Formats: sequence, structure tokens, C-alpha cells
Amino acid sequence: MKRTLGIVVPLWIFVAALFIFQCVFLLGVVPTESMEPAIEAGSVVIASRLFGRIEIGDVLVFRYEGELLVKRVAAMGGDTVWIDGQSYTVPSGHLLMLGDNRENSWDSRYWLAPYIPEADVVGKVLGKCTCTSRCNPHIL
Repeated sequence: MKRTLGIVVPLWIFVAALFIFQCVFLLGVVPTESMEPAIEAGSVVIASRLFGRIEIGDVLVFRYEGELLVKRVAAMGGDTVWIDGQSYTVPSGHLLMLGDNRENSWDSRYWLAPYIPEADVVGKVLGKCTCTSRCNPHIL
């Protein structure tokens, strides 16, 4: 009986952890400086796949051309904004996404299709861990 529990308990823990990180949370590394100073290059972010309403200023993980990107919501459906002398009118159900480090960010300003469908949002970033000489967890 003890031997069976010794196998079953770790197996259930593994299955539960796998479920949580496939269905509830997402861990990822931000490889570039595009979100500095809020999220440094090389930081690990944790995002929730279960989130409520998206708001301007939220940091999101989303799909764009087959890649997962992390950017901040600059405008939402129905908004018109001026960025770098150009007007953007965001269609309903879409988002305009910008990196915090505007001089070093590949974002909506440069994409042929600058608006992200809300359905392409994978998660809302909850926090980050910047690993330098020690790990410093921060909640965004």
C-alpha cells in the first residue's frame, strides 16, 4: 500500500501542476528590451489565462504572426489615438499594443496589421521575476 501511494501521490501532483500551467497560468521569458523599464530583457513573466476585462495599460501576452509577444494595451476598440504623428482608430474587438521602450520595440506602429483581435490574447501578465544575482519577484 505504501509503495502504491509513493507512486500515485507524485503522479497526481505532476498531473495537477501540468493542468494548472496548461489551463490557468503561463510562464514565459521576455527576450528583448521592448518592455523596459517595467520588464527587463531576460525576465520571466507569469500570466493568467483566466482574466476578466481588458483595460488600457494592461500588460498582455498575445499571439501575433505565430509568436507570443508581451506588450501593453495602448488603445481599445473604438479609440482613436495619435502616436508619433500618426492616427490610429482601433476597430471594435481589437487592441493597439505598444512596448514600454518605444525606441526599441517592434509593436503595432510597425505591423502591417496593427490591431490585435481580442481573441488572440493568451493571458494577462500578473508579475515578473528578474533574475540577476538573485531573484526579485515583482507584481505588475
